[in-house]
Amino acid sequence: QMMPPEQATQLEEGSTSPDVLWDIYGLGASIYYLLSKKLPRLSDAALHELGSVAQTAEKLSRYRRTLNEQPLVPIRKYCPQLKPELEALLHACLELDPRRRPQSAADLLLDFERCQQGLPLICRRPWTLGYRVHTFVRRNLAPLLIGALFLGAGGFVAGERWTEQRRMQARGDFEHGLTRLHEG
Repeated sequence: QMMPPEQATQLEEGSTSPDVLWDIYGLGASIYYLLSKKLPRLSDAALHELGSVAQTAEKLSRYRRTLNEQPLVPIRKYCPQLKPELEALLHACLELDPRRRPQSAADLLLDFERCQQGLPLICRRPWTLGYRVHTFVRRNLAPLLIGALFLGAGGFVAGERWTEQRRMQARGDFEHGLTRLHEG
């Protein structure tokens, strides 16, 4: 119940040549289960249906079909405190297309380290502008806030000076008008 669809296909066909990508999927499925108490893409009804099938080939076929038909429920639905980057990494492990999963344990570890450093994840490529801006802001939040504070303070001071200059000019114009009125 934690095997990737390509493994089910090979078992159904009677040939098995193990692949590290099976382990990546299995690790993702195990973590998903530990966080949610649910199997990825397998509802309780689907599990009951699979349990009622006696023949292995039919069970594997239904399992593969169920994985392909059911969307993956975002893990943050069950574990909202999980960082979006960790969710993305977990979901990358659970990709149905093995070419879209991290290709090795080293790739997985690299993305995990990038997650801790606030860098864009390799598994999220191609990186959209929004994703790159989001990771930049998360990584540089304190300097950005300090910069915004200084810009805001500078804008306030400049605005106050401009207002004072306009007030002084208006006062000067008023006094000049009074002087002309008294003279005339």
